[in-house]
Amino acid sequence: MVMEQVATNSPETAMLGGFKQAVDDAIFGSSAAHQNKMLQLLGSTDRSEKFYGLVLELLLTRNQMAASSDSRA
Repeated sequence: MVMEQVATNSPETAMLGGFKQAVDDAIFGSSAAHQNKMLQLLGSTDRSEKFYGLVLELLLTRNQMAASSDSRA
């Protein structure tokens, strides 16, 4: 519904419809999802350890990619 309003109306008109409420709903929904995930991670040592490993792996991969890109420049 909101995407249809955005696609078929001017930005000003879309703002008069359900756009603002849809954005607010998405923000609140995201907050609840993040809080749920936070509680799952902090409530389980096993999950926390796996998450720490994942974050470290992502950072190492990012650094390797950046170093590789720098060496090609």
